[in-house]
Amino acid sequence: MRLKRAVVIGVMGAVCLLIMGCVLPSDYAEWLEDQALGEMEFEYATEEEVPSEPYFPQVAGRDVNGQPYVLPQDLEGRYNLVLMAFERWQQGLVNTWLPEARALEADYPVRVYEVPTIARLSQRRQNRLDFWMSMGIRDPILRATTITLYTDLDRMQEALMYPDMSTIRLFLIDREGTVYWSGEGGYTAENLEAIRSVLATLAGTPS
Repeated sequence: MRLKRAVVIGVMGAVCLLIMGCVLPSDYAEWLEDQALGEMEFEYATEEEVPSEPYFPQVAGRDVNGQPYVLPQDLEGRYNLVLMAFERWQQGLVNTWLPEARALEADYPVRVYEVPTIARLSQRRQNRLDFWMSMGIRDPILRATTITLYTDLDRMQEALMYPDMSTIRLFLIDREGTVYWSGEGGYTAENLEAIRSVLATLAGTPS
């Protein structure tokens, strides 16, 4: 399936190319200049402000087109389902969610995003990884809804209160960072029904 192939090659698969130190094509410098990438900024609660419930912290990232975002405030949905992967192999788990998750957009005020979440790298390595993602992902919807975060993984884990990064994490959030539902792992009908139920309640419509 073209969609799945594009995701696997383009998103977390780019990490493999980065680690292997592949030679970059000649148009990399031109692409990098066009992006004018700068340092990302991150804002987490201070120790005194840490709430008792999970929240999505303010984190800067870019989609595959190079468009900058500050999550969660710049996400387009009234509600947003974030599929967060931490390692290359976890892309397969993300793929199991995409057809059913995208279908939710037709029935509820929700937008689905893939959010590869990676430990901070040097700016040069971040730029290289972003470039390979840009070359690998051609589907326009995927390009606009895949937002890579280079962040402090421990702080992200602390804010969202998930136990580890051994699998993908899913969060249904609003643009204020409120978490309405969270889950983990590949697609299950039970989790999809739970998301539908929460969305129906939030939107005031039957599930």
